[in-house]
Amino acid sequence: MKNFKKICRMSKEKVKVWAEKLLVSKYGRENVINEDGFLYARGNGKTPILLTAHMDTVHKEKCSEIKVEKIKLDGNTETILSSPQGIGGDDRRGIWMIYMVLTKTKYRPSILFCEDEEIGGIGSDKFTKTEYITELEDLKYLLELDRANSDDAVYYDCGNEEFKVYIEKAIGYKEDYGSFSDIGHLSPACDKASVNLSCGYYKQHTLEEYVVFEEMYHTYSKVKELLRLSKDAPDFDYQEDDGFMYSAFAKCYRDSGSYNSNLYDYDSDFYNYNKYEIVFNGENGKAEYYDCTACSVEEAIGMWLMDYPEMCYAKNFVDCYSW
Repeated sequence: MKNFKKICRMSKEKVKVWAEKLLVSKYGRENVINEDGFLYARGNGKTPILLTAHMDTVHKEKCSEIKVEKIKLDGNTETILSSPQGIGGDDRRGIWMIYMVLTKTKYRPSILFCEDEEIGGIGSDKFTKTEYITELEDLKYLLELDRANSDDAVYYDCGNEEFKVYIEKAIGYKEDYGSFSDIGHLSPACDKASVNLSCGYYKQHTLEEYVVFEEMYHTYSKVKELLRLSKDAPDFDYQEDDGFMYSAFAKCYRDSGSYNSNLYDYDSDFYNYNKYEIVFNGENGKAEYYDCTACSVEEAIGMWLMDYPEMCYAKNFVDCYSW
């Protein structure tokens, strides 16, 4: 836990400096590439998958105060970490889990740390435009550690059903749905299937964000199992799921009981898309408006960030209305 707190307190710039030193110590200077937007380490070939996480958070202030609470739930004690500045579990938990892999195990998969995922996956997009993206074609699949909740496996628009069966059989995580993360750029660019595993953070993109340490550690143990199996794993290619935007989100929000019914209008058979208007601070701090049709606030905000990649959620976002 001490090292997780240390990572949470770092700025994204310091994370990159610290992570580069870590990668060089484990992979050698010749196998570590530090460029604008990303930090990449080539694996040794014995663990043929990629682990990826992003170095930025949405929070305006650097995390300095960390609160640790112990609570009992269903007979188990859980450790909850939060911060008044925003704990940054999205995605410092992914950084921490990769740190654990590199310092506590013998596995040396390929590693990719990305910048600016929160404003549209800018770092991963830059990586896809380099020659290094072709090196991922020799891997079995891509594994991202950047998902909220626990025991979820999110594939975005990757529709390789055999890969989904493999992941569930290997670690028991069930398919769920999300709007975007870096593998959305990486997977189609290198023609490799990918999955994003949930790691125990909640209320992301708010100052009330918190991390359940035991859930994060649980996913770390599942990552180790996937690394152990990786050498004999099948080679999974990327297969686009054409129905992702409509069917996947419909299932996600239809099945969830945690969303505000005033914002989400659904029944047992189908999900109704709503119109959304996002108010944000544009140039010179003036209010600007973005209209779209989406099935959730989260998807609407994701669409806005994709269309305005220079915007920062924490800095520019004001409010979102639906009708």
